[in-house]
Amino acid sequence: MHMPTDEEDPPRNFTLQHLLKFNGITNKAEGGEIYISVNTIVFDVSAAKDLYGRRGDSTVVNSEGGGICNADDEVAPYAHFAGHECGVALARRTFLDDECLDDFESLESGLNEGERAELQEQIVKFTHTVKYPIRGRLIPPTKMRDPNMIMSMAEVEKNNGTSTSISASASASTKSESSDGNENENENDAIPSIYVGAGDKVFDMSFGGAAFYGPGCSYHVFAGRNATRCLALMSLEESDAKNPNVTDLDASKIKTLIDWMTSFENKRFYPVVGRLELSEEQRNTIYCDLEG
Repeated sequence: MHMPTDEEDPPRNFTLQHLLKFNGITNKAEGGEIYISVNTIVFDVSAAKDLYGRRGDSTVVNSEGGGICNADDEVAPYAHFAGHECGVALARRTFLDDECLDDFESLESGLNEGERAELQEQIVKFTHTVKYPIRGRLIPPTKMRDPNMIMSMAEVEKNNGTSTSISASASASTKSESSDGNENENENDAIPSIYVGAGDKVFDMSFGGAAFYGPGCSYHVFAGRNATRCLALMSLEESDAKNPNVTDLDASKIKTLIDWMTSFENKRFYPVVGRLELSEEQRNTIYCDLEG
């Protein structure tokens, strides 16, 4: 068992932080793909770098992980769309107004009938006329789960990547028609949630980790489980997946667990969607060195 390295591109869910990295600048070394979101549908517009790309070797990475080009770089007409939600800008045809980017409030309830019709036309154009590949769904910040909410194991178990969900391609033409702010929690996800417990945190691996934690994949044994012991032992055994206890493990194994958790949160950026209640002994075993 090893920590995943390069992830493939099955349909996935995106946070804004994830999407921003697909701006053709900060991910240049990994291929420089350019993704934009239109009413939360994430399109790969890499084939149209003359419209959405930038040409230049010198970039500065800002605190949010985005890239800023030098003044001497060639900037395409819609390069500022790269890595952002652009639905409101397209609906209002305000292509040069950065204030319309990532405007989820207007996207949900601030567009008039004509603007919504224009947005739908743009989605049809992107999907069926230009045929940009759909890579998944952007989940707005207001739709993300509270990372500090206590979650029961029953809820973790039912979110194992196999529940029914609307696919990105199937929902592309219906999302904009039904955006009234009353969606069910996971109705607009590209793929079902894949919850993995580690320590006292629950991560959702559907945000870029489906190729590893989805059904039939290498680490699917972790899906819908408290995988704390598996991670500490680097184990894929079913018996370890059913037993999260780590109080009998030595410090080196606990460090391995912490390394996995750090990678999940700070390298892979899998969102934390809840907390697990731990016994005092389990908590002290995992966190005593970190908090001490």
